[in-house]
Amino acid sequence: MSNNENVRQWIFAATIGMFLYIALADLLPTLLADEEIKFKHFLVVNIG
Repeated sequence: MSNNENVRQWIFAATIGMFLYIALADLLPTLLADEEIKFKHFLVVNIG
């Protein structure tokens, strides 16, 4: 990759951000389809 530590941190942050975006985008329709799920449960799932 890169020998520059700043570049490595940015690449790592972007990779993690894309992973989280894809995971949450896939999970969101499933959560919203179930009418019994409350907002608190939705929030807890997305926080971690």
